[in-house]
Amino acid sequence: MLFPSPLRPGEEFELEQVHVWPVGMTEGEDTLWYPYTALFDRPSRSLLVEVSFDRALRYILALQACLDSAKCKVATTQPTVLNRERTRLSWRLDPVDNETIYGLVFEREPRPMSDIDPELAVS
Repeated sequence: MLFPSPLRPGEEFELEQVHVWPVGMTEGEDTLWYPYTALFDRPSRSLLVEVSFDRALRYILALQACLDSAKCKVATTQPTVLNRERTRLSWRLDPVDNETIYGLVFEREPRPMSDIDPELAVS
C-alpha cells in the first residue's frame, strides 16, 4: 500500500478495496466474507461494504462470526438495497469489533436460459 506521504504513528486513514470477479459467484446460495477488521493490528472504527450483483437478489442476510467464542449469528446491522432492481447494496458497520468476521449470505435470481452457453449445458 502506498500513501502520498508517510503516515505518523497512530494516524488514521481510510482503506478502499475493490474486488471484481465476473461470473465468479456460484449459482444458488453463496457467501461473501469480510475478515478485514480481524486482520489489522489496530482497532478499526467502521467498515463500509458496497456490492453490485449481475442479477437481482432473492434474499440477503448479514452475519457476524466472533473469533473469541467461535459463534456465528445474524448481524445487528443488515445491508440496505440501493436500487429497485435489487442488484446493488450498501452495508455500514459502525462500530466494528476486531475479533469479528462479517459476512453476507445471499442468493441471486437464476440466470436466464438465454444467457447459458449451449456448449456448456449438461444433457
